[in-house]
Amino acid sequence: MNSDKNKITLLKDLKKKQKKEIVEELKKTPIVQYACQKYNVPRSTFYRWTKNNEKFKKEVTAALVDGSDLINDLAISQLISKIKNGDNTMIIFWLKCRHPDFLDVRRINHVVTEKREDTITEGREAQIAQAIFNWESSCRCEKGKPFTACEETGVKQKKSDTKQKRLTSGC
Repeated sequence: MNSDKNKITLLKDLKKKQKKEIVEELKKTPIVQYACQKYNVPRSTFYRWTKNNEKFKKEVTAALVDGSDLINDLAISQLISKIKNGDNTMIIFWLKCRHPDFLDVRRINHVVTEKREDTITEGREAQIAQAIFNWESSCRCEKGKPFTACEETGVKQKKSDTKQKRLTSGC
């Protein structure tokens, strides 16, 4: 009985250690697959942990942001090194992405500051009502009954089947 408690305690400690190690790895390399593989944790287990543990999820999210920032800084420093060494491709890349005179497309950033609820105007509501009426009229037999309840067809059917039934029945 005591050995079972020891095993459970050891497993809980291992789980805490793995979670901590994964979070630290994500701060350096923000790739979940890589971090999980490095610490022998299946990705499914990692995602279950994030789903069931809000604290862990927040730590992972922060670690991924930190890791991405680190990689971005590294990439920029490598790009700048190549520019300093006269790499024309990197020079062109930098200018096309960062210098307003060389941008291929002018970018417009727009921030929505209010939430607008679209309402249907009375005129539009009347158009919708007319369209529904026209559709319902086309779903009736010659006697004016809906195809779904027409006695001559002998079969009650779904609305989606009415057009096919109208084409094949005498009603």
